Amino acid sequence: MKKLFLYLLLVLGFAACRKDMEETTIVDTVYTPPVIKVNGTLAGQVTDEGGQAIEGAIVKLGSQQQTTNADGFFVFRNVVLDANGTFVKVDQPGYFHSSTRIFPKANAENYVRLALMPRQIAGQVNSANGGTVTTNGGARVKLPANGMVTADGSAYNGEVQVAARWLNPSDRSMARIMPGNLQGIDSDREEVSLASYGMLVVELSSPAGDRLNLGQGAEAELMFPIPASLRNSAPASIPLWYFDENTGLWREEGSATRQGDNYVGSVSHFSFWNCDYPFPLVNIEGQLLTEAGNPLTNTLVMIEMTSTSQVGSGLTNGDGIFTGKVPAGEALILRVLDHCGDVAYEQAIGPFTDDANLGAITLDDLSASITNVSGALINCDGDPLPGGLLRLSNEWGGTHFILADANGQFSKAIMYCNATEISLKGYDLANNVESVEYTFAIASNIDAGDISVCANTISEYIRVNLNGEEYTYLEPQLSGTPGALFEIGSFTQDSIYTFNFTFPVGAPGVYNGAGVRFTYFILQPDYFGGYCFNPCNSMTVTVTEFGGVGEFVRGTFNGTMDFYDNNQQEFPDTPVSGEFAVIRTQ
Repeated sequence: MKKLFLYLLLVLGFAACRKDMEETTIVDTVYTPPVIKVNGTLAGQVTDEGGQAIEGAIVKLGSQQQTTNADGFFVFRNVVLDANGTFVKVDQPGYFHSSTRIFPKANAENYVRLALMPRQIAGQVNSANGGTVTTNGGARVKLPANGMVTADGSAYNGEVQVAARWLNPSDRSMARIMPGNLQGIDSDREEVSLASYGMLVVELSSPAGDRLNLGQGAEAELMFPIPASLRNSAPASIPLWYFDENTGLWREEGSATRQGDNYVGSVSHFSFWNCDYPFPLVNIEGQLLTEAGNPLTNTLVMIEMTSTSQVGSGLTNGDGIFTGKVPAGEALILRVLDHCGDVAYEQAIGPFTDDANLGAITLDDLSASITNVSGALINCDGDPLPGGLLRLSNEWGGTHFILADANGQFSKAIMYCNATEISLKGYDLANNVESVEYTFAIASNIDAGDISVCANTISEYIRVNLNGEEYTYLEPQLSGTPGALFEIGSFTQDSIYTFNFTFPVGAPGVYNGAGVRFTYFILQPDYFGGYCFNPCNSMTVTVTEFGGVGEFVRGTFNGTMDFYDNNQQEFPDTPVSGEFAVIRTQ
């Protein structure tokens, strides 16, 4: 089913009950919505755009922070959240800022997923002359001459590297990678939802990596392409909004005018910038139940405004409850998606002129199937593991995660699609240990029994630094026999990123030339592929550990490779380095 998607605010929160809430109004010269304090738990996963887990990412929630484990998971347990908008953000080297705002309920298990965009250099200019850099989709950044300053406000002279990316508002994937939730504060200090006509992120830095920005009084010109599907509805002028990385809100500042099939506007500082049409808001909430009356946990809900196909999405909480803000006075369609991304259920709702509670929604005509999974997480002593996390995955790449209760117990209903088996893995994130995988045949009810979270963290990976941008591949594969060629490789579930190399190894050592080969492909958002064929003399593999079967092969690699983009433009001698740790299977 092909649809036009124009994104607006709908961040789905998570509910339990409304008692014991404390409301606090923040008085500030820059308006921020009132804070409603509730206690709750927040669990999530950080991945790249291709769904590959990112290990070691720093996730921030107010003054607290957690580090993701090897599978990208994190948990904030029993913390104070804001029912009126909790801001969760990730800042990871090599990626643009990522964040979301959720609307949790008191004493609930809340879930989020954060996808990071790689920070890629679109071009560079000289600060004395200024200049124009064009990025994907034809978006453009025009910098003024002598207008750059360093972080302390000092004038900067030299080369300016421009990392930039345009986010296409007609692309459904935009909701996964954009920051915040398209909730904004307009120039009248009113809370609004935003319908995007295009978004552009720009970051400036020196060749040494020092952050730069526009100096006082300097302005840059941004050009946002208007997708063909939106040109008929695009107004002659539209407000500009920048993303406030302290609050997770978009703030109105200036405007852009339509020039042909583009919006053009001037800005005085850099962040994410967005061309948006504002709408008034109402709050809605509801609960998803199976036919048996069990709540559907951590399930993706999308709501579309029928008049414009504007869409927002979020995840249900541990009680199957979602809550969020939608445009007032508009007819809407509620859709529930399975883990293959297909629509499993839909119904028309609205229009709403006031806040609305949809109550329990029983999904009695699903195109997907339901399984009820129950069991317990235990530690190495056989005692219950309170608040552990459980990952559920299938052979088609669908991944789900849920939290165990204070007694280590779990009993959840989840949707699945195109699967014959389901694999479970338990985590004790506080102590950085995990279980082995337990595999079960798909059934309407799965009793997993006790899952012992006692194994050491597997820690298999390939980390690649490509021209200053870092990528991590988990669960790499190894093939070959000692004394011959060994091949190590990995790819994301949708093959957006693939990487592999070979070397003639039977012991620790340094390998270059004969027997050495490297290939690396990035397929989205833009193709970028590199090769160094056997014998590869420009890359060196250093094997520091070569264990027996069931033990680790570890080492590093570095050198240069020739890369090509989808226009066959060559990028010769691109620096590539990294490290690997893989368990031998033969």
